[in-house]
Amino acid sequence: MVEIVKRRGLEHRAVLTCFVPDVIATVRRLCPQARVLVSLDRRSAEMMGGISPALDRLAAIPDCIVAIEKSLLALALKVLGSERLGAWVTNEPQDIAHWLAQPVRQITTDRPDLAVTIRRGLTSAIASS
Repeated sequence: MVEIVKRRGLEHRAVLTCFVPDVIATVRRLCPQARVLVSLDRRSAEMMGGISPALDRLAAIPDCIVAIEKSLLALALKVLGSERLGAWVTNEPQDIAHWLAQPVRQITTDRPDLAVTIRRGLTSAIASS
């Protein structure tokens, strides 16, 4: 995959993502300029020995976006900081609005149509205040 991304000049546009930190670390080593994202939920955290060891492992991957299942986000904010975190998965309008207003880098949702509409509404509300 890294070779295809390089060949097509997509290093700064594509985001390579995986639940396995070792895969993302390998991508980072093979293509330092690639954008990478690792996802973390309770199950994957348990496979890494718990949430704290998982967050420590993810923090060690340079310039890696971390999409965290929203129930784990509060703890992750303390370890990684908001500039690297994304809330995952938000699909209900009120949930999307809540997470768009939080200090996270991004949200991951199956409803980007709702997220774009809600974000426009939030941006308009801020601009008119």
